[in-house]
Amino acid sequence: MCYNFFKKIQNGDGPEKNKGRSWNEEREIKLIIERKVGEIQNRKNERRIYMINIKKVNCIEGAKICDELLTKLIQSERKFNKNIKSNYIVKGFFEKIYNNDNNVIFCAKIDKVIVGYIYCRFDSDCNGPMLHQEALIDGLYVKNEYRRRGIASNLIAHAKKWVKDKNIENLYINVLEGNMEAMNLYYKNGFKNFEKKLKLGGGV
Repeated sequence: MCYNFFKKIQNGDGPEKNKGRSWNEEREIKLIIERKVGEIQNRKNERRIYMINIKKVNCIEGAKICDELLTKLIQSERKFNKNIKSNYIVKGFFEKIYNNDNNVIFCAKIDKVIVGYIYCRFDSDCNGPMLHQEALIDGLYVKNEYRRRGIASNLIAHAKKWVKDKNIENLYINVLEGNMEAMNLYYKNGFKNFEKKLKLGGGV
C-alpha cells in the first residue's frame, strides 16, 4: 500500500501535485520518496535473505563446495597465523568424510546456494583417558556478504543438537589468538574459556 502511494506521488499523480510548492520543495519531497521506496525494497531483500535453509551435507557436490569454503576459512586465518601457506587449497577433504557417522557437515543455503558451513566431529575415544566422549567444531565459515544475519549461530545450534543427539557431553572449538570476532561469536553461543595453547618460536 505505502509503496504504491509513494510511486503515485513520484509520478506526479498524488493528491498534493504542484500545490504551490517551490522547485526545492518538490525536489526534497522527491528525494524523501525515493529514500522511502529504497527502504521498502531493502526490507523486501532482507526478508528474502533471511530465508536460510540448514541441511546436512549428503552429496559430493555439497562436499566440494564446503572444501572451497574451508579454503577461504584457512586463508582468512593468515591474519592471525603467518605460518599458513598463502596458496594452500583444500581438495577432496570433505568428499572423503561427509557420510561418516563420526562427524557431520551442515551447510547454510540461501536460494539453493551454499553460503556457509560447519564441520563437527568426535574428538576423543571412550576407551582413552577421557571419562566422556567429546566433540570438536573443526570448521565454521560464512561468506563475508552473508555475515551478521544469524547464519553462524544457526549453524552452531545445529551442531549442538547433533552433539546432544549423540549423547556427547562436551563440545569444543579452537580459536586463534586475536580472532575476537570468532571468540565473541562463540561466547554469545555459550562457550567459555577452557584451555590456552602456548607457542615457542619466531613465527607468528
